[in-house]
Amino acid sequence: MRGGKAMTKTMAAKEAAAAAAGRGRRGVYASAAAASAVGLAPVAGAPAVGEMVAAAAAAAAAGKVGGRRRDAAEVAAAAVVAAAEAVAALGVAPPPCPCSTSSLCARVVPAEPEVYAFSTTQNWPAYPWTSGLLTSVCAFNGYNTSLLCTAHAHDVRVTVLANYPQNEINSETYLQGFIAQQVTNAAWGYYDGINFDYEYPITNHADALALTHVMNATALAVKSAQGATFQVTADLAWSPDCIDNRCYDYAGIAAVVDKVFIMSYDLRSQVWPPAPCVASSNDALAAVEAGVANYTAQYGIPASSMILGVPFYGFDYECLGHPSPTAAVCPIAEVPYQGAPCSDAAGMPVDFSVVMPLLPTSTTGYVWDNATQTPYFNYERSGTVHQVVYDDATSLTLKYKYAKAAGMGGVGMWNIDSLDWTSSNPTVRAQTTGMWNALSAFKTPTPA
Repeated sequence: MRGGKAMTKTMAAKEAAAAAAGRGRRGVYASAAAASAVGLAPVAGAPAVGEMVAAAAAAAAAGKVGGRRRDAAEVAAAAVVAAAEAVAALGVAPPPCPCSTSSLCARVVPAEPEVYAFSTTQNWPAYPWTSGLLTSVCAFNGYNTSLLCTAHAHDVRVTVLANYPQNEINSETYLQGFIAQQVTNAAWGYYDGINFDYEYPITNHADALALTHVMNATALAVKSAQGATFQVTADLAWSPDCIDNRCYDYAGIAAVVDKVFIMSYDLRSQVWPPAPCVASSNDALAAVEAGVANYTAQYGIPASSMILGVPFYGFDYECLGHPSPTAAVCPIAEVPYQGAPCSDAAGMPVDFSVVMPLLPTSTTGYVWDNATQTPYFNYERSGTVHQVVYDDATSLTLKYKYAKAAGMGGVGMWNIDSLDWTSSNPTVRAQTTGMWNALSAFKTPTPA
């Protein structure tokens, strides 16, 4: 998930967590040391075996020159053994199930198709557990075993983020430690899977293959230790066209994980001429469909292996040049990104829960953009015209219907906390319910 400028409570929470880990915009860490430390971090009280294993691997490799690089299966097997040896050396063992009954720590494997939600706050007690729609929750900003107990009580899978640092992409010794920590974390945390959210630029083929190697070895190891039903997913950009210079081994990644989460949002992270530098939709429907179709057409990735990720947020842009408060065209500042002269960095991400209170103050009212099949509106702040582009239940329903017709393996959102689950205001609750229930256009709710 790309980190943007903090504005809403959810985005602010994400940025705060990122800042605590030394990470800034779009997941870039302040230092290599900070990135490496996050990749080896224990969760759920698990012992910190990753550093031990990485250090031992580095010591064993010292002085060796050349030699055959081990394949993913060999790396995985060695890491599983190293993790077990480290745990034994520490004299520790996984804790008992933290839930009220041990059955709640059993693996949850929901029926497909998926509805996959990224969770960024501690508002999870108010999530729509009984809606019959949610299948998986990924704890993006820290794992809480209480979340596990609640989710498992409603047959919802829980996954956690697997942070792999850019600066270690070609380090076999670091990979050993990383895998050992992932295996140990899973044993201590009782959760059901991991998600790779690697969004760094890669522009050479060797590094692209190295990233696939990391994911392959990790998947083999955690599945060896936790069983084949332990889920491994990876996030990919909305199109396989080197978006933001992320030129990955798309087919290779899809082949070694269970599903890929297609981040069909932030489509204007790079705006190239002759396209004008103006406010526009975060996820125009035609472009979303084309991006997904290209993964299959160019790389043979079946739709059933893809989860369509949609935004529960929009962008607030300041319009330049003093346009009319009702103007359809909103010129924006030229903020370059990854070589493109214009980008969505000129705007501020705004959660749906923040967008909706702005709408009644608008100078245009609700406007439907037929070109993008999404809504927008203008409003004024301190004498300056702003344009807000976003998604609502109507525009998302079109995307869910597309995903269903295409036979995709799931839909998901960044992020579930962009909706206000705790408000007692009837209007807000109705807006939240409407956004969530739109998912029924993709998945028939199962009985609670």
